[in-house]
Amino acid sequence: MAKESKILGIDIPPDLEKRIFISLFFIALLCSSIMSLPVVLQPIYLENVIGISSASMGKINSFMLVMVQIATMIFIGIFGILSDRYGRRRMLITGLYAVAILLPAFGYSKEVGLFLEMDILLCVFIFRFLLAIAIACTWPLTITLIADYTYVKNRGKGMSIVGFMIGIGTVVAYALFPQLPKNIGVINVFLLGSLISLFAATVAKIGLVDRMPETKGNHKSNIKDIFQTLKKNPGLQISYASNFISIGGSVLLGLVIMIWVLKAAEEASFSAAQATAKGGIIMVFFSLVSILVIPLWGILIDKWGRMTVLALSLLLTGTGFSLICLISDPFAYPLMLCVSLYGLGYGGLAIAPQTIASDLSPKELLGGILGGLHTVGTIGIILFVQIGGLIFDHVGPS
Repeated sequence: MAKESKILGIDIPPDLEKRIFISLFFIALLCSSIMSLPVVLQPIYLENVIGISSASMGKINSFMLVMVQIATMIFIGIFGILSDRYGRRRMLITGLYAVAILLPAFGYSKEVGLFLEMDILLCVFIFRFLLAIAIACTWPLTITLIADYTYVKNRGKGMSIVGFMIGIGTVVAYALFPQLPKNIGVINVFLLGSLISLFAATVAKIGLVDRMPETKGNHKSNIKDIFQTLKKNPGLQISYASNFISIGGSVLLGLVIMIWVLKAAEEASFSAAQATAKGGIIMVFFSLVSILVIPLWGILIDKWGRMTVLALSLLLTGTGFSLICLISDPFAYPLMLCVSLYGLGYGGLAIAPQTIASDLSPKELLGGILGGLHTVGTIGIILFVQIGGLIFDHVGPS
């Protein structure tokens, strides 16, 4: 009997090849870097290209953030359902082509607005909304594809590698893209992102395949089926609830820390710029901890079980958040310890809900179930940020 092929501890099914997994991991990295690009460039783009004043920068950036989350919330689940009908590979390639078109379109919003005699800012909003929709049809499908490609026994490892690559792509984007505008200009960075998206689409076209149930062409995945499945399956309900908490909580943590350091800057004799830099260091540390432990959680998910890892991850994040209540100085080292504890748990929460949902979902509904999982996470971001902001203003950071 031939020895079964493996890649990074993942059993490769007989109908797949190692190159397919390598292509998927690489595409996950590219997709996450593309996803981060407009977020990284948005402030300098609005200021230098569109000409937004510093007085209006905060409210316009905030509005665009909410707009992006709404677009993601609405369409990420729809694309999951469509991937059950038409295939993940086709949807992913379509999304990457759309991003390749919309990134430069967003960059040239001012010129488009002038040509069409439209309000320039309205043009910026329209293209940013469309870009958010296109991005929602990229990185989530890499998670659905790894669920299609893996057996239950080592799916945790597969999810962890894709999650790790998504995290690395984000870090690379935040490290690289902010340095480029001073050398090549803001618009050329958008064009570079377009080329990266086209390259990712080419890799997907050559390197990926669909591995879906025979019912793909006959069964029409729909929202009603997804709700019925969720209603009957407590495990799926737990995965949705934990994703709602973890995604919303991580964004809230970043928001609270960045506002907190600014609020405490004067008392600590720091300028606003110095305080912001220190807050950024804390969040970079959190990101690195959570990304680096993802592969370990992937191994533990397959060894200890999904629910055990989920419970432990929730315990660590909950403890980290709770201990922040005891801290009065955001610049003190104890906050770093709390954030580290939260990051350790968040690494597990980045993959455990998705692994549980993939295991428990009917195969013909997998795309829709995972799309719904991402939708719930986006709702968590919106609610946690709004509620957290009110609590911060009326009660205090800790």
